[in-house]
Amino acid sequence: MRASKLNFGSSGTLLLDLPMTSHRSISLFGIIPFLLIHGLLLGQPTVQAEQTAEPQPKRNPLSRIFSKKARPSPTPTPTSPAAPIELEQASKPQSRTSPPQSLYNLGRSGSSTVSAGENAAPTAHRRTQQQRTRATKSIADVSDRVKSAGKSESTTAPQTISSWLTGRKLVALTYDDGPHPTITPKLIELLKSKNTPATFFLLGQSVKAYPAIAHQLAENGFEVGNHSFSHPQLTKLSDEAIRRELAQCAELITSATGGAPIRVMRPTYGAHNERVRRIANEMGYKIILWDVDTNDWRKRTTDQMVATILSSATDGSIILMHDRYPTTLETTAAVIDELRARGFTFVTVSEMLEQPRVAPNRKQEPRRL
Repeated sequence: MRASKLNFGSSGTLLLDLPMTSHRSISLFGIIPFLLIHGLLLGQPTVQAEQTAEPQPKRNPLSRIFSKKARPSPTPTPTSPAAPIELEQASKPQSRTSPPQSLYNLGRSGSSTVSAGENAAPTAHRRTQQQRTRATKSIADVSDRVKSAGKSESTTAPQTISSWLTGRKLVALTYDDGPHPTITPKLIELLKSKNTPATFFLLGQSVKAYPAIAHQLAENGFEVGNHSFSHPQLTKLSDEAIRRELAQCAELITSATGGAPIRVMRPTYGAHNERVRRIANEMGYKIILWDVDTNDWRKRTTDQMVATILSSATDGSIILMHDRYPTTLETTAAVIDELRARGFTFVTVSEMLEQPRVAPNRKQEPRRL
């Protein structure tokens, strides 16, 4: 009978080598010692191996960074609310003592969740900043466009002028529908005798009929303006017809006066609209209306007309009359001396517009205590 042997395998396992002929006859008391020896020798390594194989608890890779600022939070799990909080802290700018790339490195070497949170938070922040920047630029652009549009409208848009406040008590006498064969020459002599400038808005057909009188006006220093060729209501005409009326009148005035400048125009009946203003502006004219109307064409008396002028004339007033009524001569003679006595100075319309325009005075409201 071959003796039994006790051997240890390469992995530390107890091997019991028994003869094939006698393993059935081994008693229970004979094998118990071998089992005890196997337990004493190999039990401890087995426990240590099991303890070594047990998974270690996960540590938050960011705990080293924020350990000085806050208590370490519980190990984040997919359902734990601590993970979003730590990610939100990770998105905040690093202090100067820690390298800016530390979070990035930790994110790459650690959890993929930290890396995603780290990249998402700054990206969202940059996107928000870019949106705010674009919105600010848009508002600024809109503001600039609004400002530039307001400037262009106030400086280049066609305007009508009824008066021109200068603060110097200037006043302009204006006469429409000339030249008249008898009234206009007499008016020229009256104004010359009183050394009073004036502006005459001439009709093209009247200039064509009396070119010498138109020449006399320019020769004596009076301003001549455009009042259309045939006195139609310009607002009822087409654009082409408006241009033709003004162009024909201007051509006749230029020819009769030897090239006197024509800077102003007055629409017939004072009627104007956007088209009339635009075309007049394109042709280089300033559109002149009035703020004192004598209504001489209504066959008013001289006293009525004088009273209207003296009661209505103010600094920058433009007075309207027509040099084809006898009452116009009488009214002109009566108001010149009186207005001068009140401190007014007579100028042509263009001379008035050369002066700086001042804002009207406003009544001061009582101060509230």
